[in-house]
Amino acid sequence: MKYKYLVVRLHKELSIICDNNMDGSFATQSERRAILRQFGDDLARAGFNIRRMSAQDLKGRHVGALLRRWQSEGLPILAIKNRMVVLRWWAEKIGNPGAIMSDENLVLEKLIAPTPDAVLVVSEFPQN
Repeated sequence: MKYKYLVVRLHKELSIICDNNMDGSFATQSERRAILRQFGDDLARAGFNIRRMSAQDLKGRHVGALLRRWQSEGLPILAIKNRMVVLRWWAEKIGNPGAIMSDENLVLEKLIAPTPDAVLVVSEFPQN
């Protein structure tokens, strides 16, 4: 991907949000920063222009695109739920917690004892 080594607006703004909100341990902060950077790369691969996208622009269509991408990659449901935690953190920090629905509303499988290799099934998630 061409964006890999470019400093793009979205990556820069997400990095600033991380710098200004140092929640959790150093390991948690480092992981969160890496996951947010991965979100930017995934959004670029999904066709969003992250050179112009601001961190404040997070909307349901971006979340839907990420979920569809993760589903197509066959990520385990626990990995997706962990990523959703970081997405919720991002939405909270920009003052838009409503951009991301709860796991129940997203139709993430309700497993009593989820296995690490359980696969996500997303149905009817809005694309806009």
